[in-house]
Amino acid sequence: MKISTAIVAALGILSIAFLLSLLLALPVMWLWNSTFPELFSFKEITLWTAWKISLLSSFLFRGFSVNSSK
Repeated sequence: MKISTAIVAALGILSIAFLLSLLLALPVMWLWNSTFPELFSFKEITLWTAWKISLLSSFLFRGFSVNSSK
């Protein structure tokens, strides 16, 4: 029973982290769609694209390390 409870808890935490990351991608999408199409004739992006840009920028500017003491 303990293993299934741990799996459910881990899946719940992962789901919340994923939803939070999507929520944090909304400002990226809004800023892109309100700035770049007008200035540079780029097309508007979707939430998934904004999420990918946020993820990529976090890898580029923070690195891949999990250690937060840096």
